Amino acid sequence: MSSLINKGRAFYSSAQGVAVGFFLIIAVMALLAVVSLWRFSEVKSEFETVVDVHNVRIEYVQKMRILARERSPLLYGIIHTEDPFDTDEQIMELLHQGGEFLKIREDLIATGLEDNELKKLEEHREFARTIVAMQHQVIDWVREGRREEAIDLMVMEASPAQIEALKTLDQLTDMEEQKSKVLIAGARAAFDKTMRDVGATAILGSLFCLIVGMVVSFKFSDFIRALEGANAELESKVAERTKELESANERLKEIANYDSLTSLPNRSLFLEHLDSSMKRAIRHQNCIGLLFIDLDGFKGINDDHGHGHGDELLLQVAERMQASAREVDIVARLGGDEFTVILDHMEITDAAEEVAQRIVTAIAEPFTVFDTLCRISCSIGIALYPLHADTLDELIKCADEAMYDAKGSGKNGYRISHNLKGGCGHPSDGPSTNSRC
Repeated sequence: MSSLINKGRAFYSSAQGVAVGFFLIIAVMALLAVVSLWRFSEVKSEFETVVDVHNVRIEYVQKMRILARERSPLLYGIIHTEDPFDTDEQIMELLHQGGEFLKIREDLIATGLEDNELKKLEEHREFARTIVAMQHQVIDWVREGRREEAIDLMVMEASPAQIEALKTLDQLTDMEEQKSKVLIAGARAAFDKTMRDVGATAILGSLFCLIVGMVVSFKFSDFIRALEGANAELESKVAERTKELESANERLKEIANYDSLTSLPNRSLFLEHLDSSMKRAIRHQNCIGLLFIDLDGFKGINDDHGHGHGDELLLQVAERMQASAREVDIVARLGGDEFTVILDHMEITDAAEEVAQRIVTAIAEPFTVFDTLCRISCSIGIALYPLHADTLDELIKCADEAMYDAKGSGKNGYRISHNLKGGCGHPSDGPSTNSRC
């Protein structure tokens, strides 16, 4: 009887040991799962924060740039409008845009900019003060009938100053993109550390569970197999989370290089493509073309029908531009209603004009947006490398000035920059002669 009692006690003690051992195993596995999920959730949250803040700030800067660019066409309209009522209406629109610009600027500051970003905004503000003073002088002279003086002030001082001011906004955009890259690199480092921590934890946990299982009893092979199954499940979860983070990383790369609405290359990728095209042109001793495209009348569609119609219209515009460009050309969206086309491997200069004319014709055709018939046009500036400029910045400046000239000349057309390297001069008034690059 005593022997039976002792066997029962030994069995009970063994059962307790097995229960405690398996409780420890289950507790460790649960802890591993919780820690892994928590760390992956934390890294994912960091990725999402980087993307959200980056997108909001870039959107604010792009809106500011669009409003700043639209002031020059409005002033040109004020100068050349004979009807006083139309002139007053355009002046009110100019003042309204100024108020909207200031509001967006305050919203951008409210996102928590760093000192160097605030310094860049202050630099633009100093430009803006000078530009606004000149713009008000232009308006005063128009009201006094001194249109020739107003035109001279606009062309010689106000417009060049506006271009310099826009450069500060472009530099602010570049700063935001560089900051985003730094934050993404930090998030990637956190991801790598998480992977190492989870791997080390999984290995230590597995060893602990194995030791506990061996100490409890080699006879409970079923329990050991259950432990191995639980470990395999954990590794599967780790692999699944790893795949999700890799997918998120690829998405971040896409956001950093492509426009979220049209899927066209954004400003950052456009600059990379343009730099590569210019280097190839040097190696192969040929030339490239750059088209700067701004939509005419898009803001009215956006205001009258809402941003949903505006976004759908931009998608259709992007499709028509890609269809009008050559297969080797690169169509990009800089933001808002601004697009560019890089024409690579050009043998004759007229190729740029042919593409520009196809785009002008395509955009002038009516659009059907959610059962609404919409009509817009576009103004295109053309610059050729190395005929018009020696550097990337000069080429962009030449194309941008030519686009403004197209807008000032009645819109719905294109203008070619004058072949003055380093100066960009006044764009030509008509098509260029067909010549080899």
